[in-house]
Amino acid sequence: MVDKDERFLEIGELLVSSLGYRVVIAFDGADAVVKSAAELPDLILMDIDLPVINGLQAVAAIRKQSATQAIPVIAMTANTFLGYAHKYREFGFDGFLSKPFTLQQLQQSLDGLLQSR
Repeated sequence: MVDKDERFLEIGELLVSSLGYRVVIAFDGADAVVKSAAELPDLILMDIDLPVINGLQAVAAIRKQSATQAIPVIAMTANTFLGYAHKYREFGFDGFLSKPFTLQQLQQSLDGLLQSR
């Protein structure tokens, strides 16, 4: 899970782990790229507005590495103005969650992507 907001990460970690998943935390986009290659997670939840490199740059870097290019990445953001949410697939994301999201929405997104692998 990648987000600059420590409080959101704490809550997100509780939600994701309550669904039975192990969570690896990154606070910026560059750290997410490094940790994705080291950990090879089953899925990445990534904020768009991140320090060092943003979520769009981070997902592009993840897609360029052969070891990580197939890892599903879900964009998480509260910035969903003007119907922009549908554009995230064009940027390399496999799914989208609008913040704040419910446990049910999270579970549907995770299950949908992980079952298709």
